[in-house]
Parts: sequence; C-alpha cells; structure tokens
Amino acid sequence: MKAVPITLGLQDGIKTTEDDETTIVDRMSTLCVELIHAGSYIILDAYFALLELIEEFRKHNLRLITRVPINAVGKYPLPTPPLKRSRGRPRIWGESVKDRNFFNEKDCFTTETLLLYGKMVRLRYRAIDLHWDCPVHACAFCPSCVAGRETNNSAFNRCHSISSRNCHRLQLAF
Repeated sequence: MKAVPITLGLQDGIKTTEDDETTIVDRMSTLCVELIHAGSYIILDAYFALLELIEEFRKHNLRLITRVPINAVGKYPLPTPPLKRSRGRPRIWGESVKDRNFFNEKDCFTTETLLLYGKMVRLRYRAIDLHWDCPVHACAFCPSCVAGRETNNSAFNRCHSISSRNCHRLQLAF
C-alpha cells in the first residue's frame, strides 16, 4: 500500500481568496469527493474530523481514518427497548464511554511486535465499535499503545449502518 499526493488545492492562508465563506475543511471535503473513488479510505488529521466532512464522506461512500482527541466520548449502541415504553422522548444513544477509559482495561488489548522506524517495537491495540456522531452509523475506535506510550485514538468511519454485516473490520492503521 502506497500513499501518493495527487493534487494540491488547499489555500495556505497567505493570500486571500474571493470566496471567504468556505473553510479549509469544506475545501478538503470537496477535493476528496471529486478526486477519490467511492469505497476508498482517506487518512486525515484530527483537524478535519468534523461532522460536516464525515456526513459528506458517508454520502459518497468514502471511509475516513483520523485521530480523535483523548477526551472524545463514544456511545454504545442503544440496547433493545423493553416491551412497555416509558414516558418521555425515546433514547437514541446507548451508554457513554470516555475514550480515556479504554486504556484502563489492559487485558483487552492485542499485542503485536513490528518493525517501526528501524526498531522492533511492541504495539498494543484494540478495536471497539461505538457511535460518535450519528446513532445509525458506527465508528471503530482503536486506542493504541506503542512502546508503553498511549496514543490518541483513531476513529475509522464505517459508512454502513449497524444492521449491515458486510462491512470490513479494519483494526489497525498507522
């Protein structure tokens, strides 16, 4: 697998543009949608992990791999409702879980040894399907620990709904 930059179309902020309404996130979204085929994976910085970009990628069947902040909150899927409905608005989210707490469960991590930057390094990782931005679509949160250092989680955008079982499970990314 190789990554090659295919175009440069983002404004660096030195010169002003005529259209000041579009943000760099909007421009990145447009650039990716126009140039990348449906079903492809896009790796972006955490700066671009915004709801507008994620929704646009879902519309065009693009998958996003990004870093999320350590203080991000994922939500479990909503459990099956009881037969008798209680009063009030029905819930759409399950229980909340802070990503920081994933590192407390050390026995749930998978350990691999790999060559990284010319050295053999021990990597521990875990993949958990949670909701982040939408109660219908799940994201795979992958907290990882490289050489004893906890890293911010990666979120893998799953463009399929929860009921769809044909989605590929991506567990590890760099």
